Amino acid sequence: MQVRKELAVVVGATGAFGQAIVTRLCASGLEVLAVARHAEALEALAARQSGVRGCVADLATDASMAVIAAAVAARMPGASEGDRA
Repeated sequence: MQVRKELAVVVGATGAFGQAIVTRLCASGLEVLAVARHAEALEALAARQSGVRGCVADLATDASMAVIAAAVAARMPGASEGDRA
């Protein structure tokens, strides 16, 4: 049986407030899906903070929710749709 950590999703994760939230959540033992517009900034954040996975998405676009949902689903292989809510 595989035990999964809880997952938090933080949008705007590379800004000052977002980074503080990511740090606090990781310190609490959560895995974090960090969402931001720029891959380079997400890579730098993930390099500094253990437990962070980046997701490049711009919430100003309609497609962003599908990108974020796919990133969450990828972290939960084998989960049913009802389990992902």
